[in-house]
This record gives sequence, C-alpha cells and structure tokens, in this order.
Amino acid sequence: MMDGSPSMGLNDLTRIRAVLLQQLSVALVPALTPTQVLAALVATCTALPQPPSLEVALLDWKVGEVKDVQTSSGGETFATLHVGQQLSPTSPAIEVAQVGAAQEDSAGPIWLPLPGRPQASGVLGLWSARAADWTEDEQLWWDSVATITGLALDRALDQMALKERTEQLEESNAELRGYTHALSHNLGEPIERVSNFLKLVERRLNGQLDTQTRRLFELGRRETQGLASRVMELRALALVERQAMRVTPVDLNVLLVQVRHILDPLMQGRHIRWQVSDLPKVKGDALLLWQVFVELLAFLLEDTWEQADVQIGLNAEISDGLVVLRLWDNGRGFPQQVEERLFEVFDRSVPRQTEFGRLGLSNVRRVIGRHGGRIRVESQEGQGVTFFVTLPRASN
Repeated sequence: MMDGSPSMGLNDLTRIRAVLLQQLSVALVPALTPTQVLAALVATCTALPQPPSLEVALLDWKVGEVKDVQTSSGGETFATLHVGQQLSPTSPAIEVAQVGAAQEDSAGPIWLPLPGRPQASGVLGLWSARAADWTEDEQLWWDSVATITGLALDRALDQMALKERTEQLEESNAELRGYTHALSHNLGEPIERVSNFLKLVERRLNGQLDTQTRRLFELGRRETQGLASRVMELRALALVERQAMRVTPVDLNVLLVQVRHILDPLMQGRHIRWQVSDLPKVKGDALLLWQVFVELLAFLLEDTWEQADVQIGLNAEISDGLVVLRLWDNGRGFPQQVEERLFEVFDRSVPRQTEFGRLGLSNVRRVIGRHGGRIRVESQEGQGVTFFVTLPRASN
C-alpha cells in the first residue's frame, strides 16, 4: 500500500486516516482563499505515514489556464502542471477535471478531481502510487479527501468572486455618491438665481402683466420650485449614503410617538383612528429610522387627505430574527402598476401634497437597505396603501 509501513497495522492506518480527514475538514473551515484550501490539503496528505509525492492545482476555466500549483515538497521537478499553463484537453489532469472521474496516468500520477462544479476547479495528482495497490479503505479515504476539498475550494472561489463584486459595487457607489453630491451643489445655486430673477422681473412689471403672462410667470415659479425639490432629494440621497450609522436598539413605540408629534400639522382638524399594536425593538440608527417613519406616515396621511373617517394602522410580526412591520391606511391608493416605480429617484407617480416627508421614498429604500432590511408597497385605487418594512430585531 502506498502509505503503509511494515511495523504499522491496518487498524492503525485506518485510525490515522480518520484523524487526518477530520483535521482536514477543520482546517478547511477558515480557509477563505483557494491558496489556503490547497495548502490545507497538502499539509494533511503529507502527514500520512510514508506519504506519496503529490501536486494539487487550481484551474481557471474562464481564462483557460492553471492559476496555482502546490506540491508536497515546495515545487519538485516531478510536477506536470505549472502556473500559467493552458488547459489542454489532451492533458490527463485536465481530462479528469472535465470528466469528473479519477484516472491513472501510465507515465505520471493518479489524478483525482476536486469535485463541486460541472468542471472541477482543481485536481490532485498522487505520485509514487498505483491504484491497483489501493485497498478499498484507501480508495474511500482519497475520494473523501478530494470531495471535501472540492467543496471548500468552490466555497473559497465563490467568496473571492463575491469580494471582487462587492469591491466593484463599493467603488461604483462611491463614484455615484460623489457625483450626486457634486450635482446637487452645482445645480442648487443656479436654480435659486433663476427663481430670484423671476421674482425680481415680476415685481418690476407689476401692473403691466396680462393674464397670460402672469400664468407663464406662475408656471416658471412652479418649475423652479420643482427643480429645487429634486435638488433637495439629491442632497438627501448624498447624505443618506455618506452618513455613518450608529446602530443601537431602537424602541419603535417611542419612535412612533416622536414621529406623530412632528406630523401633528397634518392631523389637525381631522378625525384619525390609529390602530397600533405594541411594537418590538429593532437594531438600527435611531435618526435614520426616525426619518424613514416620518416619510412613510406622512405619505399615508396625504393618501387619506380626502377621507372623512381616516384609519391608519401599524403592526408587527417577528420571524427568524426579523421584524416585519405593516403600515397601512384606508385612503385613495394608487394604480397597482405604480408600486415598483414608487421607490425610484425623482418618481412623481403619486404627487406629494405637503412639505413633510422630504427624504423621498427612494432614499427610504436606501436607508432600509443599509439596515439589512427590505421595503415594498401594495396598493390599488380606492383600497388604500400598505407598506411592508423588514428590519433586524434587537436582542433583548
């Protein structure tokens, strides 16, 4: 046998292999890169009694070349694969990776695929070993080694790809934040000057304007006010993305009292029935969540503007460590096809009627996302609006 010893019994070898297999599985848990996975495999195999010479390679099928090679002796000349080598289908090692089955090279090692993907991400080559000399236990052990290593290798590759994608997204978001910040500031002053210019001209021409001209001036004022409002939303977006979060347990019952106090001007002279259940604590930034609930409740209060008997509700359910909030009203609602557009930047599918809730629903979604949560809305004309907000629950 390839890892046997005249003075060592079969039971001893079986026990050693079992221990090494367990050690390999433990060593692979913290392995976050393919290089670390290959190193853990080599370290385990070289701990065998009379270990075979071995080489293990990482294969990059997208680029079509070998990305990494490690051997049991730091790069002996017996290795048949090398970094940068093209993945030729005529190579026994590459054929093994494609087919997914072990193969013995008459002029080289036994090749084992490190399975996990349709085309194996790695191969293990065992020198000074012949498959005909293997016992059933040895065959099973090497198959187990290859399988758990292949799974760990795939996990490391997925994590590496996720890290690269995350870095790309962070870079893109940084560019977007910078662009948004610069755009909001560069547009703000010109819009204000245009607005002041229109006011100045209108005052100077006071008494000389006919009805049509006055209407044009009014239209100009509305357009500049609309542009100013959009610039404010851009500034809010930049602030939301830049603001550091101070995550603490947030008592939603207390937060709701504060928000309703701020929104009192929208409730004066109206008959409003609040249906609010006892709310749990969530993990989040209290100031950002305060802005979120001001925006959402202001939206509901505006949606019920024409209702004589207003009902606004807020209740919560707890599921898998998350708090699912449901905020609803009995207002006029909006067409169902508007639901997806409602959270887009600058969306005006549902015109706002007051100066409250200036954060904007697009920024609400960003704030909720930064908390690791989600938000969606359901509505139909004449059937009110319902927001569903998911936030992480605070531990008691």
